[in-house]
Amino acid sequence: MLKKLLYIVFVLLSWSVTAQRKYEAFDVINESLIVPPNGIFLSDNIFMDDSEVMNSHYLEYLHFLAQDSSDEAIIKAYPDTAIFGKRHLNDFLKIRKEYYKKQGKKRKPVSLLFHDELVHPPSSKHHWYNYFSYRETRHFPVVGIDYQQAVSYCKWRSDFVSNYFNDVLKKKSKYKAFKDKVVRFEFFLPTEAEWESAAFANGDPRNSHFGLNEAPADSSVYFNIKFTDNQKYKNKIQPEYIYSHTPNSSGFYNLIGNVSEITVIKGISKGGGFIHTAVQCNPKNHISYSKPQKWLGFRCVCKVLVTPIQN
Repeated sequence: MLKKLLYIVFVLLSWSVTAQRKYEAFDVINESLIVPPNGIFLSDNIFMDDSEVMNSHYLEYLHFLAQDSSDEAIIKAYPDTAIFGKRHLNDFLKIRKEYYKKQGKKRKPVSLLFHDELVHPPSSKHHWYNYFSYRETRHFPVVGIDYQQAVSYCKWRSDFVSNYFNDVLKKKSKYKAFKDKVVRFEFFLPTEAEWESAAFANGDPRNSHFGLNEAPADSSVYFNIKFTDNQKYKNKIQPEYIYSHTPNSSGFYNLIGNVSEITVIKGISKGGGFIHTAVQCNPKNHISYSKPQKWLGFRCVCKVLVTPIQN
């Protein structure tokens, strides 16, 4: 139980960033609706993450996976090594054997591994090879992810958040209305319609920052994008902090720019990234991909399902 609580506390702490939203994680809206972590209401029982999935979120996923999975499973889940290089992956696999070996029938808490300098060595600067694990980019969007990896992350997150609520949180008095119910948080990749609903603040193009028009002159205040068609892509250009720039009127950050976001349709992303122009990033457009990219990440939608416990 102690190990489980340590894991849960750590994951929840990683989500506690200063986002602008009406509801906090696990707030009760009514007897059939609870707010998922990071969720902003879209419609009915559907919520969407206020930001892109960041490196620390995905690192948590890998650390949980590492405790009971093979090296092959970790390699399959790991971001594209062509982007990050093999150095971090090889270090992680090597150190994992030491950290996750049983010691008195107990495993090391994931929080110790996550903060250990052997896994995340201190450095005065970062390069693409350590973008995924460098301390200063921990809250930047995870990239180098393909469609199936994003889907697998959503499935893990669904199970983790649902189990946490039903096994731990539901015992609190504020959730007494759910005592005889099962709450399921189902995370998915968004449809294009769901993504556009968030970008346009449920239909009003004025709320998407620039809607269907060209980006304003002060675009750097709002977006991490390429501002001119002839601006050359340089390796130093990269994603930024997931809560950088100004959110739209619904509270969503970086739907436009930073990284283009994978949708439920394989090969289709929305919003454009740091290498794309304002025209490419137009919310009505989509950008195709065929493999992991430095400019490609994702965010999740969540369907909240509340059902009676079956006796």
